[in-house]
Amino acid sequence: MKEGDRERKKERKRKENEKESERQREKRERERERENGISLFHMSSLSSLQINKPIDGDGTTPLIFASQVGADRRIIDILIKAGAKLGAKDGLSGWTALHWAVRRNHLQAVEILLSRGSEVNPRDEGGRTPLHFACWWGSLHTVDLLLGHNGIEANVINNDGDTPLHKAVQHQHYKVVCAMLKQDSVNLEIVNKKYRTPLLEAVSDGHLGIMQRLIARGTNVNVVEHGGNNCLHLALKRKNNFHSEVEHMTMLDQVSFHIVCDYVCVCVCVCVHLCVCVCVFVCVCVCVCICASVCV
Repeated sequence: MKEGDRERKKERKRKENEKESERQREKRERERERENGISLFHMSSLSSLQINKPIDGDGTTPLIFASQVGADRRIIDILIKAGAKLGAKDGLSGWTALHWAVRRNHLQAVEILLSRGSEVNPRDEGGRTPLHFACWWGSLHTVDLLLGHNGIEANVINNDGDTPLHKAVQHQHYKVVCAMLKQDSVNLEIVNKKYRTPLLEAVSDGHLGIMQRLIARGTNVNVVEHGGNNCLHLALKRKNNFHSEVEHMTMLDQVSFHIVCDYVCVCVCVCVHLCVCVCVFVCVCVCVCICASVCV
């Protein structure tokens, strides 16, 4: 058997194993959720003193637990009415119930938590808000729900200096980026700890569509990262990140065009016409021009 055939067979086997592992994991999750549904129902009858007591060594409260597994919204509502603290955080990463609901993409849990007064911008130990999570994982409906909530901070920065828009761009969630760009308040020029704006991240990752949307929204194409690279430099250096040669050339063309067109140049010339006559019929005329261009 040829080396290439062995590699392909090995790759197919690996993918089959991954699928089987995923099926087993989903089966365990379903069984766990069925069991949790019963236990959460009993938890909802606990006293207000017990309702906020962690149920494990990780600081998981019943409300956080319900948000993790996507429990029925009625159970979540009962827990909240029984006195569950909406802002309680687990002991692992400082995630609230809303963090968990967004991370697991349990839309109903997100809705009930927000409607019952959950803080929409809580930060975990990494400075990340639920909107960071939604943009990171490409949860478009959750992003729309959070953005529509009163008090949402679209430009909040985590410990790495990333805004939610940075996370959506870094993970190439085009539809989420488009949703973020519809917000008038979104800031396109925030620089993270890598000294990159969302545009520089898009060019570095080779995502043509996201780059086009950012430029159309009016982002600064002349921004420079810490290493002195602008968009054109990054596009040239990150050739292998693009899906095709055509896409790479298209990005180079568009970045170059916008960088050039970002300047308006005015050329001013002053000309002096000089004539010297040797006699009545012999004259030598010279036109001297001094020109200067100013770019703004």
